[in-house]
Amino acid sequence: MILKLRTVGVLDGGGDRVSGQLTTAHPHYDSTRKQAVNFITRLSRKSTYNIYGIQSGTTEKKLIGSMQVDELAYIHSFGMTENYVILVEYPLVVQRNDLLLRGKPFIENYLWKPERGTIFIIMDKRTGRLTGGTYHAAPFFAFHHVNAFERGDEVMLDIVAYKDPSIIRSRVVVSAPSTNLITQQAMAAASSSSDNITRSTSASSITTTTNATTMTLGKPIFTENDKETISKPVVINGTHGFSTSFSGNGTIKNIDFTDTGSFLIMFDPDGTSDIHGHVVITHNNHSSNGSVEKAAYTFQSLGQAPDINGTIRDNGSIFFTYTVVSWKTWFFC
Repeated sequence: MILKLRTVGVLDGGGDRVSGQLTTAHPHYDSTRKQAVNFITRLSRKSTYNIYGIQSGTTEKKLIGSMQVDELAYIHSFGMTENYVILVEYPLVVQRNDLLLRGKPFIENYLWKPERGTIFIIMDKRTGRLTGGTYHAAPFFAFHHVNAFERGDEVMLDIVAYKDPSIIRSRVVVSAPSTNLITQQAMAAASSSSDNITRSTSASSITTTTNATTMTLGKPIFTENDKETISKPVVINGTHGFSTSFSGNGTIKNIDFTDTGSFLIMFDPDGTSDIHGHVVITHNNHSSNGSVEKAAYTFQSLGQAPDINGTIRDNGSIFFTYTVVSWKTWFFC
């Protein structure tokens, strides 16, 4: 039997009382009450957390309880016990005006405010009322709740906690999918068997490199854990949010290339600065069929990402070094 995924309709789950813009992909199932429980947040001048349930065999969302807040926190998941739903407000809160006006990626509209501390909201599923107001703890950040249970008149939570939200910007290193796949792709990319292709394998990674200057159209090479460091001076005018472009030439693995890119340089009140931008490297040696190899790298946040360094010079220029580390995909087009 062949099953096909297709849209069969639109599910309307309950009207304005449980509407909102943000929710979680981690609902819980209450086996005693036979209902799925989740929450949805409504962003407004006075934002609201709406906790709701969907009874088994139905699709209608029924409101369990709501709570209004001045600042909406980033909440990826929540905890649930037999009688309570627990929302944890980490001090990473949305900047409403930025979200509406600045056109930035969604997560960049949140601001870390450790002075708020961490706020625990405990709601009784039976009544929809808060139990004893809110509870406070030192600032921390988390994505996932692991467990929640009641012990007497106490509610116990297990949460995978971080000291701050820097995990959001951490670099992800992707492992090679398999030894055979990586080898076959490298061999197919070479124009002939005489090209210098070397492979090294360890317990944790496979590295494939080539000095070939002519590649077969449409065949990618994946190189893991490789590294180039390129330094560029960029002249800026010292204003907030100044965007600039650059271009230059260089060599990677004995192949000449042209690199072009652009940056948005943000100056913070505390004297630090962030760089958001990208660089595209174009291979200058064309094959007989006219193909050109390209690779694109994206980086951001000077001072937060470990692979970017930069200093502002007295002459009004910023001299930065960007380092390309880990997984790279070369596209032949």
